Amino acid sequence: MSDKAQYQASETHVGRTSSREETDQASYWDEIYASSENNSPGWNLGEVNPEFIWQLQHAQPKFVPGRVLVLGAGYGHDAAYLAKQGFEVCAVDMSDWAVRGARQTFEQAGVEVELLHSDIFALDSSYNGRFDYVLEHTCFCAIHPERRSDYRDLVYRVLKPGGQLFGLFYFHQKEGGPPFNTTPDEVRDAFAKGFRIETLAMAEHNVEKRRGKELWARFWKEEA
Repeated sequence: MSDKAQYQASETHVGRTSSREETDQASYWDEIYASSENNSPGWNLGEVNPEFIWQLQHAQPKFVPGRVLVLGAGYGHDAAYLAKQGFEVCAVDMSDWAVRGARQTFEQAGVEVELLHSDIFALDSSYNGRFDYVLEHTCFCAIHPERRSDYRDLVYRVLKPGGQLFGLFYFHQKEGGPPFNTTPDEVRDAFAKGFRIETLAMAEHNVEKRRGKELWARFWKEEA
């Protein structure tokens, strides 16, 4: 079994750590989509993560619909759900497979989403300060750990003053990647500058196969 086939089968790139040069390429992710059973890699749930449904209904302070950026949106199930809840959604992914799948998801859901076929790190200055929210779900764990500070800087610049990063960080406690492990301390360290960490705790309402492996997070952008 190839390394990429292992990723789609087990959700962990067992026995090998992919380089930054590999994970920065759209072709790397396209190959995983193409080689996965039913073109559904391990990160694709085929539906919105139920943690998001619960949090949007019960979290305090309440989520007020606004403009949200979904990074590494994949097939777009989370983005479609947010659009149905009244959010103005922009979804971005570099993979051809992901963008085609997301477009189909949005059409089937009957929602309008701004869909960008792009590397998240290539978003230009026109997106600066544009969003009330950024959604994290299997993107931070997919990028190489060397790029985590770049991710933080990206989230900071696209959020409006007082904007929020919310979502799930993958905490599988295994070597290798992607998905790369993200411990609570690593997440706190990554967002220590420029963010107020309101909540970072084990998710309790996510899918069964990810129980104990996802951290629910809600951070507020703070002005320098």
